Amino acid sequence: MHTVNILLNVSGVANSAHYYITITKKAHQTLTDLAMKDYLTGLMNRTSFDHFLLELCEGRVKKGHGMSILLLDLDHFKRINDTYGHLCGDELLRQIGIILQEQTRKEDCATRYGGEEFVIVSKSDSIEETALFAESIRKRVRDMQFCYQGHFVSVTLSIGALYISPQASTHIQEALELADQLLYKAKSAGRNRVVSEQLAS
Repeated sequence: MHTVNILLNVSGVANSAHYYITITKKAHQTLTDLAMKDYLTGLMNRTSFDHFLLELCEGRVKKGHGMSILLLDLDHFKRINDTYGHLCGDELLRQIGIILQEQTRKEDCATRYGGEEFVIVSKSDSIEETALFAESIRKRVRDMQFCYQGHFVSVTLSIGALYISPQASTHIQEALELADQLLYKAKSAGRNRVVSEQLAS
């Protein structure tokens, strides 16, 4: 009888230890996710993005890969917030985050860059591939059926798409600024469009 009780006690301790280890691991993973991800969209946050971008650029140089930087901005987001409220704006950002996760590959990086602005960085072999990728995202957002409290809200975005060839040598901050200039051109040309360009050298 004593042997049975001892075995039961040992088993109970083992189960408790396993339970607390599992809880601790889950808590650690949650803290890691909070540190790496944007709380609203679930995308990579700005700090994690900076680290990822640096590693990707170093890998691109070593392996001779081209890459694309897409800077995306939701059109008339302030108007949506003013008309339907900030909770609507938050829900829209969440939905955009889901779409970007669906549209990107595992090796790509999608991040909420700030406010209603997003960045996608991915490996690419040509300006044509970069432009087609950006256009597919633009169309996916344009065609989304976003409804908030019974109101269907028209959603579009503008994209500045920069392709960086394997031969190009540029500082990453300069590349982001170039992508931002392309985004500005897309906005100035009427929004809901992609403006793409190649950085060859």
